[in-house]
Formats: sequence, C-alpha cells, structure tokens
Amino acid sequence: LLKIINQNIHTSIRHPSANPAERYMSTLAQYMRVALFGKDHDLWYDQLADVDICMNETPHLATGLTPVTLFLGQRVNREWYQVLPNAPQLELSPAERDEGLRQAKLLTERMSLARAKRFKRLAFTNFNVGDQVWVKSLNVSSTTQRSYHKFMARYCGPYRIAKNNHNGSYLLIDENGRTK
Repeated sequence: LLKIINQNIHTSIRHPSANPAERYMSTLAQYMRVALFGKDHDLWYDQLADVDICMNETPHLATGLTPVTLFLGQRVNREWYQVLPNAPQLELSPAERDEGLRQAKLLTERMSLARAKRFKRLAFTNFNVGDQVWVKSLNVSSTTQRSYHKFMARYCGPYRIAKNNHNGSYLLIDENGRTK
C-alpha cells in the first residue's frame, strides 16, 4: 500500500487523514457506537471480539475487499461457500490484489477532489418549516451512569421544523410534539 500511495500530507498528527492510528481509532469508535447502542457502556470490552471480526471481515468501500483478504492475499473460508454454486476462489491473484489497491488510490483521489470542491462552495444551509432534521448531540460522559461520550449516538432526532426565526435558529418539534 505504501508503494502505491506515497505522497506527503501535511496535517496535524492527530488528524485521521494523516495518521493511520487515528483513522483506525475513528473507525473503531464508529463500530463501538453501533455495538453499544442501547447497552451498558461499562461492558464495552464484551463487544470487542464482535467489533474485531466486523472490522477485519467487512469489505472496505475503497477496495471492495476485506482487510484480511488484502493482508493475507486470500479470502476467508466461509461455511456457506461450500453450499453456494458460485463461491469465490479463496486464493487472490496478484492482479486482483493490485486492482483492489488501485481502486483504493483512485477513491482516495476522488474523495480529496470532492472535499476541495465542497470547501470552495461551503454555505449555510437553510431549512423550511416542515423539514425533517437531525440535531448533533452534546454528549457528556457520566461516571455515575457509566456511559462514555465516544460510544453515544452523535445525532438525535428526527425533529420537524415548526418555525424559522430567520437568523439561523429554528423551533423544533420531536415526534411526540415536544419542542426543542
């Protein structure tokens, strides 16, 4: 992967685009939020095995392959492959592996171009009365409830816009009719 993607990126050491460890931790936090939704956060370590399997055996958006497949050069043997008529070959050819890495590089370049375009035309979004919106949660960890802000949902809602105050603020109503 380093042979294909070899350009310098000058950003903060804690920014996920520059530091693979931060990128990994960001992905891990996303998986943990899903795994711990509605569960006791104090038992987060019980979910680690499932999260580990999900991270290593879920196809990545950029490559279309799982990290295990790219690392080992072969697909993980699944029980259901024995009953499927068109089960994939377990061994990955060098061409398939190179294609996965090439696709990852292309996607990375496309994403950075799209990000640059988006920042050029960044503007305030206006909403209308009746629109459905999600609100970013202001999560705070609680030692008494044993809940951690990193494992809480980032957004809450949906809310319906009841009134537009025309200064960037809105009156919101949840599905039970309560205002926010």
